[in-house]
Amino acid sequence: ERLRGDLDELRVHVYDATSGKEHAAFVVPAHACPTASHFLYTLGRFCEFESGFRLEELRWLRAVPGGAGRGPRVQRLPCDLAMLEEVLSMPPPRPPLFLCVAPAPRALEHALP
Repeated sequence: ERLRGDLDELRVHVYDATSGKEHAAFVVPAHACPTASHFLYTLGRFCEFESGFRLEELRWLRAVPGGAGRGPRVQRLPCDLAMLEEVLSMPPPRPPLFLCVAPAPRALEHALP
């Protein structure tokens, strides 16, 4: 699974899903990442160092077209190889990668059987 495309670096923004506040903005270099898995690992390390959140705690904010006369919607998807493949399939210049902190489940939900 070689790293496809002409990716030199990827700009990343991490937001709070509730308040919309930006936690971090950074650039992940891709030149030292021979595979998509290695780049995903590197992205995870940068996320943890720059924002304090592990990649598993974040969701990808993916814009999708809205329906009949509505503007675009945003889907919250896992940060995984499928996300990376879609981002790499975009023609340069690529837009930044927007991630958000996944809201923690309510304590009450944990208490329910």
